[in-house]
Parts: sequence; C-alpha cells; structure tokens
Amino acid sequence: MIDHVWFDLGYTLVRLNREKVMKNILHNFDFDIDISKLEIAYHLTDKYFMKNYPGVLARNIDEYYPWYIGLLTYNLGIKVNLHELYNNIVIHRKNEPLIWSTFEDTHEVLSCLNENGIKVGLISNWDTTARNILIENDIEKYFSYIFISSEVGYEKPDERIFSNALNEACINPERALYVGDNYYDDYLGASKIDMKCLILNRFDTLGIEELKIKPLKKLSDVLNYLEI
Repeated sequence: MIDHVWFDLGYTLVRLNREKVMKNILHNFDFDIDISKLEIAYHLTDKYFMKNYPGVLARNIDEYYPWYIGLLTYNLGIKVNLHELYNNIVIHRKNEPLIWSTFEDTHEVLSCLNENGIKVGLISNWDTTARNILIENDIEKYFSYIFISSEVGYEKPDERIFSNALNEACINPERALYVGDNYYDDYLGASKIDMKCLILNRFDTLGIEELKIKPLKKLSDVLNYLEI
C-alpha cells in the first residue's frame, strides 16, 4: 500500500510565468503569438533538453539559455535575431524577474494527501532558491520530507537522492510513489530503487511519444491513481 508520495518541484508543482513574459517580448519584434502556442513550444523545448541534455535545465539559466531560446523560436516557427532577442530577455529579467507559482490544483492535491494520512515529500534538482519558492507559494507546510539537490550534494537520476528519502521515512519502496515531469531524471532514477513513478505530461504524450508509458495529464490524476 502506498502511504508516502514524493514530488518533483518545477513543472510538477510550480510553473513560471514565462509564456506571458515571452509574448510581451516578442511584441517588440512584431510577433503576436497565442499563449497556448507558446506553452506548447516551451513544452517541446523542455522535453528536448530533458532527453538529450540531462541535468542542463537544473543549472544556472545563463549556462544554457541562448541555446534554449534558439530551439524555442524554432518550435514557434519564427525567425528572429537571436542576439537581439536574448538581450531583450536579459533586460526584462533584470527589471521584472520571472515568478514561480503553483498550478491550479497543487494546493488541492497536497492538502488532500495530507488529510488522507499520506506523507508528502519533495525530491528536486534545484539550487538554493527552492526553499524560498516553497515558502512564497505556501506549500512548504505540506511536506514531511524535503530533498533538494543543492543541499544533499547529488541530483536525480542518482539513486541516492531517492534511497535516502526512503531511509529517512523508514519505509521500503513498495510504500512509496514519486511524481515528476522528467522521464530521464524522475522515472529512471526512481526505478533504480524499485520506487514506483508516475510521469506528469500536461500535453498527453506530446514530446515523449517514444516512451511506452501512460502519463498523467494533470496533477490531480494522482488522487485518482491512489483512489482517494
């Protein structure tokens, strides 16, 4: 019986307002792109990096962002001076930093799990800002266990970050579930210690078509899986 659930953080529990920001920036280049199209382009770009360059998205954004923006514009089907676009983005980030906020069902799911006696934990590849994001979004209160790569010294898919979480909870893998959005970090990492993992992909199989798994379409599907 599963009575402990661990979650990834970025794009599992929280998201950036990046589409709205990029839409405004692209107006400077005479593009008017729907938010829905931007969401899909970002999603495809994320999945490409997850598959081909594991761990890169967890690094300092300046290490990979020019490269990322090039692929994003390709997925949008637009041609733009990437140097000028990147400079616009940098200026905008200084004046108005991107904001992490919860998905519409994050609080509901975490609260429901707590109310049903299920222990909730976090396992995330993140820098030192992770705790602030949890506090600012008022979700730290739900977690019994928090494992952040910058704090523990290793990151997913390293099996130690998963096994240490189970050791702290004093449970075996049969009682645990992990939920994340990155097959290569989350699913493969959890599988190394026989920990059940569900992959959240809000665009169904888009971007992960080659994988033989059925993804969750929304976070609240976790409750259905656990029959809560």
